This record gives sequence, structure tokens and C-alpha cells, in this order.
Amino acid sequence: MRRNDGLFIGIKAAIILFFLLPCFLFASDYEITETETHHFEISPNTLLELRLGSGNLNIATWGKPTIQILVRKWAKANNREKAESKLKELKIEFTLGNNKLFVHQLSRGSNNPFSSLLKFTGIKKTPSTKIDFELTVPKSIRLKIDKKDGSAIIDGIRGNITIEQKKGILEITNILAQNLELKLDEVQTKISNLNGQNGVDPHLSISIKQGEIVLDNSKLIRLVIKSKDADIYLVGNEIRSGEIETKSGDFFFNPNLELKAKIRVRSDSGDMFLILPDFPESKIIAETALGVIRSAHQWEIKKSGGISILEYNGNKKNNEVCEFFSDIGDIFIQRKWQ
Repeated sequence: MRRNDGLFIGIKAAIILFFLLPCFLFASDYEITETETHHFEISPNTLLELRLGSGNLNIATWGKPTIQILVRKWAKANNREKAESKLKELKIEFTLGNNKLFVHQLSRGSNNPFSSLLKFTGIKKTPSTKIDFELTVPKSIRLKIDKKDGSAIIDGIRGNITIEQKKGILEITNILAQNLELKLDEVQTKISNLNGQNGVDPHLSISIKQGEIVLDNSKLIRLVIKSKDADIYLVGNEIRSGEIETKSGDFFFNPNLELKAKIRVRSDSGDMFLILPDFPESKIIAETALGVIRSAHQWEIKKSGGISILEYNGNKKNNEVCEFFSDIGDIFIQRKWQ
């Protein structure tokens, strides 16, 4: 039954390709754009919720109690009439009330069976329409973002942030928050200068399937990362406690500060690269079952039943422990990047 289903799908895709291939060969030579601006007066600490498609998003701040939204719509087709028709189908809903502004980009072509089938068969990969958003918002605001693709750049927010993004690029800088939560599929992610509010350091929680995470120059009370295949870079941060799990992604750790933290890192097959001082305050434990441990420090590395184990006891005044475990990956401890 499965073989017949696959054969049916293949035949259907071939028929569609036969009839539509000329359109793809000679289409998409006309582009059209349209720009519009919206303003919304809001109260302090309003929730701004965005549900967007595959365009780019840029959020900056200013000193006004107003949200300004600049919208750029884009469409392409093989002639002006079709491009204009596509542009008219790009709809956005704005709902303001109950201390919340909801911006919803409606899906174009969701009722078009041919468009859905082309995406399913892989024939249609490049979108022919897009909406980019450029927002200027008050500094004190809460954010909730659900985004499909494209880039998202967020700078200067003072408030909690929740983001779900499937693909693309995500950059978050100069944030004051108590909680930052990211749920990502395949995203290149950079977070810089994340700090707390009212003297309380923030919690940062990230779940990611593929891509990359770079976290630098931030001060956190708690860091939780669950990764499938993403590489993780922690550089120049002050982290009081952390729990990091990754299956195959590599892990890079360079605190650039006196290490006094309780951090646990667990990897199935990824390698770990640790930049540690000669005499860190925290106790260091590194362990790998099938990999190797190499250290630039004079710290003893033992073998126990084929498992390599490194232990450094810290300054004996600090109870925090940094643990690094890998099943089959290697662990490299250095004084500086090689």
C-alpha cells in the first residue's frame, strides 16, 4: 500500500510539472512593492504579539508611547497584472485592546490546492510574495513572536520576550528582561548583552533543532538549552547556573571571567572546547565514554572501565561544580583559543 501511495504521488507530481514547467521557465520577471505605515498608542508594558510569515522583521525602540509599524509588501509574477493581484492578497490584521496589540499576517494561497501541492512536491521552493516589517516601539514592552522564516533583529527591549521561529536568522541585543524563551527549528541565533531588571538576573531558555547559538556578554541567573544538532557558543558570560543538553552539536565555552558557576553540559556525540583558567573557583568534572580528554592544564586524567575522567577540585571554598559529559565526543580544555 505504501509503494502504491508513493507511486501515485510521483505520477501526480510529474503531471503537474509537465503542465506547469513552461510557467516556471518564463515566469517571475516582474516585481512590484507597496509600503504602508501604521501607528498605535499604547500603555506601558503592553504585550506586542506578532504572527508573521517568511519576511524580515526589525524591531528598534524610541521614547514615545507609540508603536510604529512600517510594512513593505513585495510580489513577483510574469506580468504586472498577476503581480498586482498577488500583492492585493497580502493581508494583515491589527487588533488593539486589553493591553495587547496583535499583528497577524494572513496566509496567502492557503485555499489554493495547486500552491499547496507544489510546495509538497518541492517544485515551488522560492516564495513569490513577502512582507517585511520594521517596528519602532517603546523600550518597556513585552514581546511574543511566532515567525516562519527570514531574519528577525530585536534591539533595546526592556521586557520579557517569547519567540518561536522555524528558519532563518535571529539576533537579540541589549535586552533587559526577567525571562527570554526561544523555541527554534533551524535558526542561526545570536544573543548579546542580555541582562536583568530591578537587580534580578534573567532566565534564558532555548530549544533548537539545527543551526547555531551564540551567547555573549550576558549575565544570567539560569540558562537552559536543549539542542538536537545545533552548535553552541558561550563567550564572555556570567552564568550562575546552567543545564545544557545536545545530541550532535559541538559546544564552545569561554567565560572570559572568573568561573564561579554551577553548570552541567551533556552531549551524545558532539565535541566540547573549554577555555578555562589555571585555577578556576568552581570544581571541574569532565567525562567521556568513547572519546578522549585533552587538557592544557596539569589536571589528572584517569581511566575507569574505558571511560576518561578529569577532576579538578577548585579552590575548595566554592561549592559550585561545572560538569561536562559526552558519550562519544572529545573534550578539549585550553587556556586560550588555538
